[in-house]
Amino acid sequence: MSMMQHKQKVKTIYEEIRPALEIFDWRRKEALKKTTDLSVVLFVICLIVVGVVSLTSIATPLKLFIASLVAAVSIGISTTYRRKYIKKFKKDLSELLFDREGIQATHESFNQIYSGHFKQSDLFEEGNEFTGEDLITGVKGDLYFIGSELRAAYVRRRKNLPDINRLIFNGLYLCAELPIDIGTTVTIYDRDFNYDSGESLPVGDFNTLSKNFDKYFNVEYSDYDRTSDFLNPNFMRSLVAFKEKHRHPFILKVSRNQVYLA
Repeated sequence: MSMMQHKQKVKTIYEEIRPALEIFDWRRKEALKKTTDLSVVLFVICLIVVGVVSLTSIATPLKLFIASLVAAVSIGISTTYRRKYIKKFKKDLSELLFDREGIQATHESFNQIYSGHFKQSDLFEEGNEFTGEDLITGVKGDLYFIGSELRAAYVRRRKNLPDINRLIFNGLYLCAELPIDIGTTVTIYDRDFNYDSGESLPVGDFNTLSKNFDKYFNVEYSDYDRTSDFLNPNFMRSLVAFKEKHRHPFILKVSRNQVYLA
């Protein structure tokens, strides 16, 4: 990813969450002040301990050990405090964003969904190692979904040779269960989407009769009639509106009553 693309991605994400960030800005400033005050206090304590130890008659190696121990404890306390704040901030922010859409959501900063949820979608066929965090669950009406950040890679350990570690996907992944069964599998590929591995996207030949939709997406399908029922004009307009508003490249796959979004 070029520097320009990275900046655009960060800008897009910021615009998405800016309304919630503005609401929580006072908490950010308050937490920043507390973190700064804590760091100053810990630093002063370290200086006092080091000063006192240096004036004692104990051996120099022991002095260094005590000073290092105090510094390590201080850094540990500061890191734990910062991690706790980040966890709470991300939880509050994500739940607020979902609440604006009428979705009841929960957020766990340092957890992820089971890798089986990634594998069952078949969107990352080459992937054999999955990592991520920021576990999100949500409910809206009859729809239930779960998701987290995802880094999918192909990793191969080789004896006496460098390991192969090829990134396939790095982004947000969600899966959901629909209250209805569409009776087929339909995959909608955003034309801007690119697998980091360089894998090419399938070229769909489904005729949606919508030039606006076809400008952004192509469709992979197995049953033409059922796909026609699924891709009705209202749904296609919703996807186009979603794409134009959020701008993030994505893949949407619906397999019977299972939905996968990457």
